[in-house]
Amino acid sequence: MLRRFCLLRCAISESAALTMRADQELRLNRFIRNALRRWRRRRMATAMREADLARDGGNKWRAAMLYERVVERFPDAVGAMVQQGNLLKDLGDLDRAERVYQGALVSGGDEGDINLQLGHLYKLKGQQAKARQFYEHALGADPNNAHAAMELAHMRNIAAGDPSSEDLSHPAFLIFRQMEMAFAGRRA
Repeated sequence: MLRRFCLLRCAISESAALTMRADQELRLNRFIRNALRRWRRRRMATAMREADLARDGGNKWRAAMLYERVVERFPDAVGAMVQQGNLLKDLGDLDRAERVYQGALVSGGDEGDINLQLGHLYKLKGQQAKARQFYEHALGADPNNAHAAMELAHMRNIAAGDPSSEDLSHPAFLIFRQMEMAFAGRRA
């Protein structure tokens, strides 16, 4: 009986030791995973900061390249995809911007914002039906999306033949207004 008790006690002690070792390994693995996540977030934040500085400094090509590099290193960086798409759209590379926005949509980004950007892109391409579709998707994803609502209202006004409905967001309109203001300033 004593012998059985000793064997049972040894088995329990051995089992407890194995459980303790497994628990320690689990905690160590969790610690390493968390440390790697923190390191990865810091690296991504640094890369995003560099791209943001280039964008804010007016160097759109460099910023687009840096955002692309962020996406290559961190494929789940949907914000970088959207920023890259915005810059490519501003630079006139509409086909590439479209691919980037579609990738951001597939990656699970903010559907309201990405659909709004796709609406702007198709509007620039002159594809009004597709633009309207994406503005409607943007409004469906976020009913408070004022930009999408404004674009849809503008499209309805144009369709109704309202001649006073100027496209205030079109780049050519903005350039015209800047030139008009500069000319008016010279006359004064």
